[in-house]
Amino acid sequence: EKYLQNPNVSVFIKEYRNQRIAVMGAVEKPGVFDITGQRTVLDMLGMAGGLKEDAGQMLFLIRSPGPAEKGAKEATGVLPETLVIDLEELLIRGDLAFNLPVNHGDVLNIPVSGKIFVGGEVVKPGGFLLKGKRMTINQAIAMAEGLKTAADGTRSTVFRYSGKDGQRELIPVNIYAVQKGEAEDLSLKENDIIIVPKSGLKIFLIEFRDTVKGLFGLGFSLGSL
Repeated sequence: EKYLQNPNVSVFIKEYRNQRIAVMGAVEKPGVFDITGQRTVLDMLGMAGGLKEDAGQMLFLIRSPGPAEKGAKEATGVLPETLVIDLEELLIRGDLAFNLPVNHGDVLNIPVSGKIFVGGEVVKPGGFLLKGKRMTINQAIAMAEGLKTAADGTRSTVFRYSGKDGQRELIPVNIYAVQKGEAEDLSLKENDIIIVPKSGLKIFLIEFRDTVKGLFGLGFSLGSL
């Protein structure tokens, strides 16, 4: 009479204990945050002030083993689990499957975006952030504000470095053909370098044009005297 046989019991969590979550990398206010209640990746990004302009598209959620697993995992040398979250899918496409709940001890790391570089005969040479999943040659040239008059787009080259030993790959590119849709608009990778050389013929024609203009200007001045 003192005991219930096979009772049905429902347990509700009124409040979670304090949890410490670290957010680091390309956010406005990196740090360690004390939180209560169940929070998600979006919650933590909001608490960290949002992403910086140079933030990359991937978030790495580093999760240490729980107390019950810690001893066994340390004994076997298993590293903390790392979950990769595509921020473009989460923030731009709104796929909430990537909005994972965070646990006590989690570390969220958002590396800065990689860069590509455009040099040579372009209006605005320099480094440009690789934002989104894809940047093409056309987009890179547009970010460099186009080719200069003396550029030889037919002999442009993409320098690509890969591997730990810094192996270099040279990819010839005809930018004019790419812009006309007659050649592949190559997808660029982090640290690719596009070099657009000068055209010897164009330089000669420009100098010839300037010389002719100068002679006409001089003739006009002498005639007016």
